Amino acid sequence: VFTMIPTLLLVYCLGIGLFTFLPSLEYASHVLAGLLGLFAMSMFHRTAHPLFSACILTLTIGCAWHLQWAHQRVGERLEKSIEGQDLKVSGRVSTMPERFDLVQQFVFDISAGDEGVYGSVRLNYYGELPLNFGDSLELIVKLNRPHGLANPGTFDREAQMLRAGIIASGYVREVLASKQGAANSLLGARALVAKNLSNTSADSAYGGLVLALVLGEKAGISPSQNNLFAVTGTSHLFVISGLHVGLVAGVFFWLASMLASIYPPLLLYIPRQKIAGVVSLIAALSYSALAGFSLPTQRAVVMLGVFILSGLLEREVATSTRLILALSLVLTLDPLAITSAGFWYSFLAVAGLLYSARFADAISIGANQPSITANRVQRAKKAIALLLKPQLTIFVVLLVPLLFWGGEPSISSPLVNTLAIPIVGFVIVPLCLLLALLTLVADELAPGLFSAIEWLFYNLLKALEWIASYQEQMIGSTKLLTGQQSLLAWVCAICAVGLALAPVRNTQKLLALPLLLPLYWPSRPSNDFEIAVHVLDVGQGLAVVLQTANHNLLYDTGFGIEGGYSAGQSVVVPALRSLGIQRLDTLIISHGDNDHIGGLSDVLKAVEVDRVISNAAVISAIPLSIDNCEAAQPWWWEGVYFQFLKPASESLSGNNRSCVLKASTVATSVLLPGDIERPAEMLLAMQFPENLASKVLIAPHHGSKSSSSYPFLKTVKPELVVVSSGYNNRFGHPSTAIIERYETLGIDYRITFAEGMLSLIYSSVQQDHTEPLSYRKYAPRYWR
Repeated sequence: VFTMIPTLLLVYCLGIGLFTFLPSLEYASHVLAGLLGLFAMSMFHRTAHPLFSACILTLTIGCAWHLQWAHQRVGERLEKSIEGQDLKVSGRVSTMPERFDLVQQFVFDISAGDEGVYGSVRLNYYGELPLNFGDSLELIVKLNRPHGLANPGTFDREAQMLRAGIIASGYVREVLASKQGAANSLLGARALVAKNLSNTSADSAYGGLVLALVLGEKAGISPSQNNLFAVTGTSHLFVISGLHVGLVAGVFFWLASMLASIYPPLLLYIPRQKIAGVVSLIAALSYSALAGFSLPTQRAVVMLGVFILSGLLEREVATSTRLILALSLVLTLDPLAITSAGFWYSFLAVAGLLYSARFADAISIGANQPSITANRVQRAKKAIALLLKPQLTIFVVLLVPLLFWGGEPSISSPLVNTLAIPIVGFVIVPLCLLLALLTLVADELAPGLFSAIEWLFYNLLKALEWIASYQEQMIGSTKLLTGQQSLLAWVCAICAVGLALAPVRNTQKLLALPLLLPLYWPSRPSNDFEIAVHVLDVGQGLAVVLQTANHNLLYDTGFGIEGGYSAGQSVVVPALRSLGIQRLDTLIISHGDNDHIGGLSDVLKAVEVDRVISNAAVISAIPLSIDNCEAAQPWWWEGVYFQFLKPASESLSGNNRSCVLKASTVATSVLLPGDIERPAEMLLAMQFPENLASKVLIAPHHGSKSSSSYPFLKTVKPELVVVSSGYNNRFGHPSTAIIERYETLGIDYRITFAEGMLSLIYSSVQQDHTEPLSYRKYAPRYWR
């Protein structure tokens, strides 16, 4: 029976994971009924192996648990009937507010509210009152059900909100009452620590790092610091993760072991290892509580607890079985964990280290050998190899999942982490925790200790900056767009990782390098269509990708905040990766509104662009080499004709100066008018009565009531209108009157917030109207 446990646990995890891909919970009962029927058949079949029956039952239990969890979490979401209503709520700010130019973003725990609203919500506040972690507030809010952007390669915000128990998102209409101060609760204690640390580290560039390492609140880390950590592969070091929980447990294990040895009689009753194990587990739990029991710390505590408790109970359990048990417990607590990249990084890193250690040669550094220089050098080399090998193993193991999830590996990360992990884990983190304690019991000593921490951070980040600069000089910036690779390429990459970790000679491991080449092969395959139009789901904004057989064009880049959220980084670049686009031949910015140009800088950083086109206002405002769309000449790409349609009027301004692009083939045409409104529409309809006609129209100005006029629509004569707008946005786009106008004229319309990314593929064979491909429909999930 015991030999079956690892297998059954893996099958249980498989059952939990399978339900992640359910398109709707309506199908769950049918799946469970089928599994139960299969289990019943196996029980009454004489030749069925007992293990087969046990696996089917365990699989059913895993599926049933995920179903129960999903029903509970989905049922807690805000009722659709009260979306958009003014609601009076009271509660506490439960995360550190992230401050951008005009907005503060935070999670708010509602303790009481109108319409029985209760739970955690994510809010934006556009007012001037500074909000702080732990503040008690009484608010008037407008809430929506959890809704995210649906594009290939985009972070699944709806899954993350379901995992975190966020029942709604919205914005603050009015602050009715505000009160600072800590309550007798975990949240209150965290708020008090946050306030004290913020006061101690005021005006310091490293205060945000202290808060991140003590409380897991990364809102105070600057964009430049985040970029530096990403380039050097050290992001995981500067916010509480499984690594920090493990290091804290290790430090307290060592301290407890040393202290226990001071009083030997105690060891006659309780072994020193057990004392140290209990203390280390308590330390890990306390540190995780200080971090608010975030999902990464929960995962770390579970993994650590399984390994420590098996030792305390003196059970001879294989290390692999402990890891599988930890996996099953993590998925029980968080069935949607497999949608998180961090979940895969954690378990694959631990599995890789265990696999590597299994075949590691015993390295004896302190052997009794002649004390000659040669032997000392040899022992030093072995010691360095022993320190570097775990980081090299993690780098190799996480290479494929990092690329799969759209990350970019840092070549310097193995060496950097070998040096930085001991400094951060064994020096900086303990000092930060000591600083938090001093701010509570002896605040007069806190400034001195913070000065020492500040000095450590200064020198560590200077070293990272030097490494990043040297890495840039040596290999340049890598723009790895590996999203749309063949299955064979990924299989070859996995084989390369397996070969690199296998117990073979180093010369044989070099064969792994050619196996990685398919992921990086700089090819531009010819597409088998005439033109493809992908209207990305960027929320309240616009970004459209047009592809021909051998060329790629991007029209607008969505919304972005300086130092904050950017649709360019979060949506456009991942979508380009998924579409296999490594280079943009042309990037067009219709006009200068943020919801069209906000993501520009992030796109330019990540993707090579041959030509940028925009209007005169953008050209004068941005120090880039940009061509004027008003003077741009038409061009051809593989039978597709591109031209700008400019109203002959100098009186137009603002939205009405948008660059209007038309792409035409023999059989179809697409019109992209930016944010033009009635004045520009009327001029275009009069000046281009024939050339304006298009089968597909990207709705002007997101379907606002000031656009899509009757004369314009009757001149364009679209078969399909695609509206790019955000879910329940505050502008009311698309206007109900405009939707009714489309329906009256018999025009089919689709809206990105309801469909996700919309793709229209036209081939030379299929000349008629093409049914748009909705990402939410061809990649459905039960939480969307």
